Amino acid sequence: MTPELTAAPWIAGQTRQLLAQKGHAWLLHGPSGLGQYELALSLASAWLCEQPTEEGACGQCASCHAIAVRTQADLAVLMPETVMMERGWPLSEKAQAEIDDKKRKPSREIRVEAMRETVDFAQRTSGRGRG
Repeated sequence: MTPELTAAPWIAGQTRQLLAQKGHAWLLHGPSGLGQYELALSLASAWLCEQPTEEGACGQCASCHAIAVRTQADLAVLMPETVMMERGWPLSEKAQAEIDDKKRKPSREIRVEAMRETVDFAQRTSGRGRG
């Protein structure tokens, strides 16, 4: 696993348990600073990895690389725009255009439109032909 995807020691056991479960979506929520982002990215990386181990993603395959460079077609990230920008995730074309054109500032909350786009994403088939 890449350093960014390494789970904190206090959640490593739970990470392994969650990796044994399959699902099409997970909602992680809680106060800032508990590691939800790292856990979510670690789980998504392992589920999308082409050669996962019991510990998680391999960090070497095409899917792991696509996640590292923020271009994995089968991964939807839903966070406030300000957080997405801080963490290097691309915004939707429409949102980015509105911000670039100074029509509005990046949102500090998850926008309804972003949630709708995520629901639409979840109803599409896999771009890479996997689960």
